[in-house]
This record gives sequence, C-alpha cells and structure tokens, in this order.
Amino acid sequence: MKKEQITNLKNKYIYLRNYLLEYKKYLEAEELNKQQEKHQDNTYVKKLTLTKKFYGRNLNVG
Repeated sequence: MKKEQITNLKNKYIYLRNYLLEYKKYLEAEELNKQQEKHQDNTYVKKLTLTKKFYGRNLNVG
C-alpha cells in the first residue's frame, strides 16, 4: 500500500472511532434521561383532595 492510502485509512479509522464514541455518549445520555423520567413518573401523593364537591361532599383520598 502506498503511504497516502495508509494515511487515508488511518484518518477514516480515527473519524469512525470518534463518531462511535460520540454516539455512545449520546445513547448513555438518552438512557439517563429515560431513567430520570421513569423516576419522576413514580412519585406518590400522600393525600389528594378534589377541588369540586363530589355528591355534595369534598372527597379525600389517601
């Protein structure tokens, strides 16, 4: 192989490696965001009071 071909292959390899590392970071960030959203979905309410009367009474749950 010529020196130019080797240099081109090396540059392509470096570019591909950097792309894959950035993609891996992106996927890890997405996974972290999904875990945070899941954690936010599982918040519990100790007491719930309806603002409108239910059959003439305030309804308390919990």
